[in-house]
Amino acid sequence: MTAEQFRMGIVSMVVKNGIAFKFFESDGFKIINGEMATKLKVSLDKQHIRNYVLNAGNEMKEKIKKELKNRFLYLKFDCATRLRVNYLGLNVRFVDDQGLGVTRTLALVDNEGRHTSGELKKIVNGVLQDYDIPLANIICCVTANATNMVSMMKEDLQHAEEGKSENDEKDDNETMAGTLDLESSVPINCEHMRCAVHILQLAIHDGLKKTASGVIAKLRHVAKEALSPKINQQLRRRRAKKVDLLNQETRWGSTYAMIDRLIELRSFIEEMADMGNENLNLSSFEWEHAISLRDLLMKAHLITKSLQFENLTPGYFYRKWSGLKLFYQDHGSSLADDFLHSMQKREEELLGNGLLLAAVLSDVTNMDLLPPDHEIKGKETLINLVLRIKGLEDEKKEATVPDLEVSDSDSDEEFRAVRKKLKLNKGTEGLSVFDLTGKEDNINLTPPPTVTRSSSSSNSHITAENQPSQMQFIRTSVLKGLETLKESREELKKLSDPISQYPDVLKDAARLLCTMPSTQVSVERLFSGLKIFKSGLRSCLKADILNALLLLKANMK
Repeated sequence: MTAEQFRMGIVSMVVKNGIAFKFFESDGFKIINGEMATKLKVSLDKQHIRNYVLNAGNEMKEKIKKELKNRFLYLKFDCATRLRVNYLGLNVRFVDDQGLGVTRTLALVDNEGRHTSGELKKIVNGVLQDYDIPLANIICCVTANATNMVSMMKEDLQHAEEGKSENDEKDDNETMAGTLDLESSVPINCEHMRCAVHILQLAIHDGLKKTASGVIAKLRHVAKEALSPKINQQLRRRRAKKVDLLNQETRWGSTYAMIDRLIELRSFIEEMADMGNENLNLSSFEWEHAISLRDLLMKAHLITKSLQFENLTPGYFYRKWSGLKLFYQDHGSSLADDFLHSMQKREEELLGNGLLLAAVLSDVTNMDLLPPDHEIKGKETLINLVLRIKGLEDEKKEATVPDLEVSDSDSDEEFRAVRKKLKLNKGTEGLSVFDLTGKEDNINLTPPPTVTRSSSSSNSHITAENQPSQMQFIRTSVLKGLETLKESREELKKLSDPISQYPDVLKDAARLLCTMPSTQVSVERLFSGLKIFKSGLRSCLKADILNALLLLKANMK
């Protein structure tokens, strides 16, 4: 074992197991590993342990900076409070060299109790500058539905170079790393995505307020009484292995959990109500109402849980959201109608995001779910994203479907050949059914491309004269590619990686869109890790070491 391996072992114990720095100074640890530490000349002093963690954090930060260079990114952030200290956590998501979606934690910053949109913007811009991330590389920000974050995203994110001295020796025409070159031909076009799970919970909450607030208040009163020490003790004596729960509006699905636990403990509650405790008394009608309410909330609760995994795709979310709407529509009860109307009202906040619609449109499993108006907007956004990836943004106007009618051209024959080849290769998963070599037995298999920003050097052949024709060709190709996907989606659904078989003009954009985060749940997990390190016994951890610990915990394999 080398000294570096020994130090990294210590760092791993601190990061993954939450071991305190002073543990390594204990007599027990020194008995086991003290002799080896002495031979390797590795200090076990807590200050040196702290430095090991900080150095590992800095190395991880530099590694992430290299990973993120010249890539399009999704930025996710949210706020939380731990032991009376307010924090802002930031994640990014991107497509790696293997075409897979990757999430990286950037920072956890103490916002010092300042929650205004302006203060949050300063913190976000500071972190982006720290990682040398230009704003032009961010295509979407995913946040919670807090008013300050919504207000922040209504304004254009911009870098305020505060504190820049007048005698700065840097040339005014040179752009600093991590800041936006305002004279660049690439405009800032950052979409705002509100957390889909949070939107769903708000819709359910709105529906409950309309007709079920009275019965929920009654059930909460019973649950609160069942949690009293006297009743709780009687529950334990009757060997009820579970205690009652109270709903909390800040916790997802807590109303469902409270009602479900009450129904589970119904026999005990009714027995104690018969013994004279009127606070636990519920009529048969109220119990039946509670059961029907539980059954309605169960569907939303299960969908909420299914939307919290890391690799959630926008198409999967859209299918679940649409399925829940159909469930409430078919149910027919007044409460289900309230849920349905609340979801329809709240979805305006979701489906106003063109990237989400474009992501669903480019997902062969779910593209048929979009209604015509959403499909049009999705096409517009998809075309603009393809142009942006290729460095061909139209600064004068965004692409619109009326401008992009597919006209007959020399490429028509090419697309007919694509469809013919698809039929010839039907059922062959490993073959590239969209390869246009013209040779059925010579199909190229290439790894997925890395979705990065197209630099000016890579597009040096594009001049002011031929740029409009290039843009028009790409627009036409995107629309034809979508038509090809629709025709072949049944065959593509059978493939483990259908995007690898997409037309070349759609591949990069489709991979980028399928990794689009519909929620900011990964930031919530960052806050869960905060509980491990910042406990009541370690409440005075300084910001630098806390940030290093969380950065390593979130990003270490």
